[in-house]
Amino acid sequence: MDSDDIAIDPDLLREGRDESDDVDTSSSEEELEESSGLEDNDADDAYIDDDDDEEEEEEEEAAASARPVEEDAIFNRLTGLMTQEGGQTMSLEDQMILAETEEMEEELPRTRSRKRGNNRRLLGQANMAYVQGESQHAIDLFFEAIRYDPYVISAWTTLAAIYSEIGNVEAARSMRFFAAHVEDDAGTWRELAQEFKELGQLGQSVHCLRKALRKEPDDVSMLFELANIYRQQGHASKAADMFNRLIKSHKPAGTDFTFLSQLHSTLVSLNATDIAASAYRVAFDYHLSKLTPQSPSSTLNLEHIGSLTDDLLLLDELEEALGVIRRGQRWLQGRQDEIHWDSIEDDREYDPPGTKRGEDVEEFLSEGHPLDTGLRHRLALVRLRLGDDEEAMIHVDEILSLDVVQYSDLFMDLGNAMIKREMWEKALECFATIQECETIPDSSALIYAIGICHQGLKEYPGALEAFQWVATEDEENLEARVRMANVLDELGRKAEALEVITEVIKARAATHRDAGRPPKGRSKVMSKSEKVGQRKLTKRVLEEQMKTTMQSLWEDVQAAEEGIANGDLQALDRFIDAAGTMVENFRLAKANFNKTRGVTRIAKSAKRPKTNDLTSEALALQDRLERAMGFEDEQEEATSKYVVVRQTSFYGLDCEEWLSLVVKYCCVLMVKNEEDVALDILEHVIWSGLFNNRRSEVVLRMTII
Repeated sequence: MDSDDIAIDPDLLREGRDESDDVDTSSSEEELEESSGLEDNDADDAYIDDDDDEEEEEEEEAAASARPVEEDAIFNRLTGLMTQEGGQTMSLEDQMILAETEEMEEELPRTRSRKRGNNRRLLGQANMAYVQGESQHAIDLFFEAIRYDPYVISAWTTLAAIYSEIGNVEAARSMRFFAAHVEDDAGTWRELAQEFKELGQLGQSVHCLRKALRKEPDDVSMLFELANIYRQQGHASKAADMFNRLIKSHKPAGTDFTFLSQLHSTLVSLNATDIAASAYRVAFDYHLSKLTPQSPSSTLNLEHIGSLTDDLLLLDELEEALGVIRRGQRWLQGRQDEIHWDSIEDDREYDPPGTKRGEDVEEFLSEGHPLDTGLRHRLALVRLRLGDDEEAMIHVDEILSLDVVQYSDLFMDLGNAMIKREMWEKALECFATIQECETIPDSSALIYAIGICHQGLKEYPGALEAFQWVATEDEENLEARVRMANVLDELGRKAEALEVITEVIKARAATHRDAGRPPKGRSKVMSKSEKVGQRKLTKRVLEEQMKTTMQSLWEDVQAAEEGIANGDLQALDRFIDAAGTMVENFRLAKANFNKTRGVTRIAKSAKRPKTNDLTSEALALQDRLERAMGFEDEQEEATSKYVVVRQTSFYGLDCEEWLSLVVKYCCVLMVKNEEDVALDILEHVIWSGLFNNRRSEVVLRMTII
């Protein structure tokens, strides 16, 4: 029976286990002997010596007791699966999954004990069948022998040879895999690991490498290989631990920056910055205490010092970072014996030429040793984060005197660091230097930072201009829109601020809603989305056209009002014509008179701890603006699961502009003795969504009275 044609039913495993438990060992032996045509007094028994068998059994028991219990359990499970009916057709990967499953309620069938002589006779018959070319019969006999004693390596190796000869490469590899458990040789495990890796069977490759590492725990190549496979599988913590084990197990490599630098970026990408920093720090201390820059085995350079400093900054170990910079640069300059600098708290060791230190009459000019620009930049960042602003400014001024084109990234980093310290003027100096350079194009990050500085300095017009530029260039930058709303609020343009912040809340809600929507069938979604997209596009085009028309009419209204103020007799007619058209369009828009009256309820996202995130900031600003503008929210309570978003504009004009237009137009109609028309307009528009707030309702009702 060809093993490749047999389908595996998981129930067979359980059935096979139940059946095997009911089989009597003596009866199965009799059946086996009858099927092979042998009797108890056959001549094959002549060569069996009972005393020798007892000695061999004792040796095997001693060897078995020396094996790890965990290994025996897994190996027994694997062989139990293999020797069951249908088990040979299972892939090795499926067998490994079953054998290593911790949730198994019962163990798989174990191997059964048998008289050593009888098993030797069975192996002899299997070998004879193999020699005579009866491959399938030999396979069956070998598996029967393995069923009684899985630790006979000759059975596994011969099975591997048989499967290889009949062309079943995968089965041959599986037999060698089982034989490796008995042989337990590191070289064999290594070869199998490489084969499984080339086949993409990373789970089996990991199993083989772990077995090999038990024999050779300090093998660098295998540790490196296993760590890389863990990384490919997405097991970041296991990969990081293996790299850490690799570094610690190989002492020479643990102090060689050439070797460590190959692992450093990998460890950082695995979020194991602490391991990367620890390894670099050990090598750093070793170089400073045992070597000099001229030593043949020295591998420490500026790049490594910078990387170690970056790691320490990321881990917020600021004092350690400060010491690494100062001592590292000193060592590279061959001044490792000048340890007196460590007792000085400031950075005068690396003062630029002409640096002024001291106060009043004790002031003096200081000039220290040269310091690499990259390290000086990091030293400035450390000082800023430590709160040593005066010391940091010495390094900042030195960097700002350099070529902005070459060091623009350093300028940006320093500016952002000073924003965190609320040093607005100095930060603005960094950003302005970059913006003034014609060869460096403006970026959203740069202009946004400039806007933050202007906002911090309470220069609101400049901040508004910057945030508007960012919002136009980068529509997804909601942080800029929130800051723009804050600036508009400070400038007294609360209606515009409310409109902006409302759009931000809607955008955030749409993002959360889209992220939580489960995917559907591709063809159906595409078809439906295309239709929806087309409708939205048509609606958007019509809205833009109407918005343009309203803006044009609004300009006519303002021009007519100016003409009325200047005594133009025709201006009143132009006002009535333009204002009347606008009011009629306002009243005809169905979206302005829906049942929600301009109030949209958006479900809040999942409950999260209170943080200073963008959504919380936007909601707080919206609430403040609504209160300032007289909006009230009687429907929503503090325990509501929804966020209320109000309509604040219509066709590009805000609530205040529409309210002013309606009141003025109705007053003109009253002057012209058209009170009924004016009253009808006022009683109608008061129910619009745009005027669904206390201030608008009061103004409209006062106009009616």
